[in-house]
Amino acid sequence: MTDNSKGWADPGAAGSMALSIAVFGFFAVLTGRVEGSGIILLSMWLLAGFVVHIIVAIVKLLSGNTVDGNAFIFFASFLMLAAALDFMIKWMAMQNGWTIDTRMSGYLWIPLWLTTWLWTPAIWRTSPLVFNIAIFFMDIAFPFVCLTNLQVLAPAYASIAGYCLLLTGILTLWLGTAGMVNAAFGRNILPVGEPILKDKTI
Repeated sequence: MTDNSKGWADPGAAGSMALSIAVFGFFAVLTGRVEGSGIILLSMWLLAGFVVHIIVAIVKLLSGNTVDGNAFIFFASFLMLAAALDFMIKWMAMQNGWTIDTRMSGYLWIPLWLTTWLWTPAIWRTSPLVFNIAIFFMDIAFPFVCLTNLQVLAPAYASIAGYCLLLTGILTLWLGTAGMVNAAFGRNILPVGEPILKDKTI
């Protein structure tokens, strides 16, 4: 059992697993491995991920972790909840023959893309190397998601985002596993590495 008598226990492992589940789903959609009708199932899993991420965000903030707390709120709100609702509306449109200008999603992805880029140095300063690399692949993926939604790039380019998010999913799966195993054994059984931006590099 983990001793949490000194304060909040760290739920980061659950947050990493929830992110892994979400981006595996995005990989399947963006690379065409599932039909468009499958997005309604993905939306249900994203809603579950929203619950996990909002809990993680609250605990991180209560523990004084500004970077992780804000990152999890951001991902909970937009990568989980907003994406889930977006997929639900698009699924209903497919079922009912509605016409929706999906370029709106592309415009809304612009600040999501730019925020992830601009927050990357903070994450590289405070998070393990494994998550640093995961964020790097998200930094590559998000512009392709945005620009294909805007129809600036052809839909085929979405597969680049899909494979980058697959790598993100694998890395966050490792990170979540390491978080649980290392906490249970009280030592670093599974390595996650040091942040890219250490004190001596800034």
